[in-house]
Amino acid sequence: MNLPIDCINKILIYLGEINKDPYILQYNEYKTYYKINKYSNYFFNIQSTLIMKRLYPLTNYETILNNKVLYKLGKNIISKF
Repeated sequence: MNLPIDCINKILIYLGEINKDPYILQYNEYKTYYKINKYSNYFFNIQSTLIMKRLYPLTNYETILNNKVLYKLGKNIISKF
């Protein structure tokens, strides 16, 4: 029994969202490709880092040293939301 490509893609998306994979394998009639899973924990970490960078810009070496702990705490707090 052959399943249609649409059904296979929906199953792969469902499994990728459950496993929190950053990329989900998808099939097309001609090729395979990857789809980005925007609900992955991996991307929440990147998003929280970018938010902290926007709120507290790192301009020189001293601010990097002073805000290192602030970045770690802020990333943890933002990624939980």
